[in-house]
Amino acid sequence: MARWNVISESRRAAERRENTGPHQIAATTAGVKPETVVTPRCRDDGVHSITDKLLKVEVGCMSKDTKGESQAVSERQALSAHLEAVREGERKRIAMEIHDELGQLLTALRIEVSLLRQKLLPDSIAVQKAEEMRMLIETIMGVVRSVVNQLRPAALNFGIVPALEWLAEDFRHRAQIACCLHVVGPEPCLSEMHATGVFRIVQESLTNIARHSSASQVEIRLTKSDSEIDLVVRDNGQGFDMLVDRLGSYGFLGMAERARMMDAHLKIDSHLGSGSVIRLRIQDDPPRS
Repeated sequence: MARWNVISESRRAAERRENTGPHQIAATTAGVKPETVVTPRCRDDGVHSITDKLLKVEVGCMSKDTKGESQAVSERQALSAHLEAVREGERKRIAMEIHDELGQLLTALRIEVSLLRQKLLPDSIAVQKAEEMRMLIETIMGVVRSVVNQLRPAALNFGIVPALEWLAEDFRHRAQIACCLHVVGPEPCLSEMHATGVFRIVQESLTNIARHSSASQVEIRLTKSDSEIDLVVRDNGQGFDMLVDRLGSYGFLGMAERARMMDAHLKIDSHLGSGSVIRLRIQDDPPRS
């Protein structure tokens, strides 16, 4: 009977060993409860959890980097607008100083030379020299006026239409190219910053036409409708390849940057042999109270 009990206990012990995993045996041997032992499946779950956390951290870093880059772009654009406003203010100040100080001195010198000439003998060499001095002063005054107008046209103080009229006339005189200005609708109401930006874009357009287009006719059209202003500069020149000539062109980049600062839409269209069209669309400023 005792032998049978020993055999039964041995069979039950063998069955328990078969139904018990290796990790539970090790845990039982070490004196650790089986439920506290990490199985392979538990380790896989832990790896997946760590991976998910790392992915979340990486996505968060990428999101922060994107926000940082967007903020950096906004800051650079704000700095660019500030620097452009400072440059325009400096141009205006220098133009006023040249006009007021140097212009007055040249005017006084011309008067003095004219008075001196009247006191000299009519057919003397001194009279001829005085006349040459007067003509030289007139030439210098013309150069000064040109420099002042290039820095800051006085016509801008009276609105965008007078400024564009002066610009078209100056372009005709300098480039010897026919240039006409058409104004459709009432005169736009633009702030000083917007009027200066529109003027500079047209000025750069005319400069490019004079240098590269070989055009014989240029049209500037300014249209005011409701609260929108549409400006078109069109020429009948040789045109250019949009995919080649726009790359690296500081003139086009400058125009695009000015348009961005005014929150305006700039479109440049050209084809070889068919001239070019530059279109600027901007919102009219509300009337001043």
